[in-house]
Amino acid sequence: MLGRYLPITLRRQARGNPSRRHHHRNQPVMTTATETLLNQMGGASKISAMTGAKIVTDNAAATLVFKKQAGAKKITHLKVSYNEGTDLYDLQGFKYNRKTFSCPEVLSLPGVYAEDLKRTCEDLTGFYFSL
Repeated sequence: MLGRYLPITLRRQARGNPSRRHHHRNQPVMTTATETLLNQMGGASKISAMTGAKIVTDNAAATLVFKKQAGAKKITHLKVSYNEGTDLYDLQGFKYNRKTFSCPEVLSLPGVYAEDLKRTCEDLTGFYFSL
């Protein structure tokens, strides 16, 4: 009976249910390496909002999948991975072909500096990642 009058956090603790952190459906669960990578590009939420891209993350890589291909004339998938040995980023661009259901690699840019990462990705995709 007293449980109704307790604050919600105390009720969760009393029931033994730990409070869980809920993620937004467009924001993936990220490691620190991919979080740093996406922050240098402008932030995961800004990229999703501005481009409509779905972000798929790996341990040290982030892949941006663009839903609308109107702005992405050259590429539809952009994979950005961090190279620890050189402390630079490697970019790979893929273009999805709806007729053959294939996704061949159309460009590869190894060794992009962190300060040039956002501008380079915007130029390759045709989308702006922030205002």
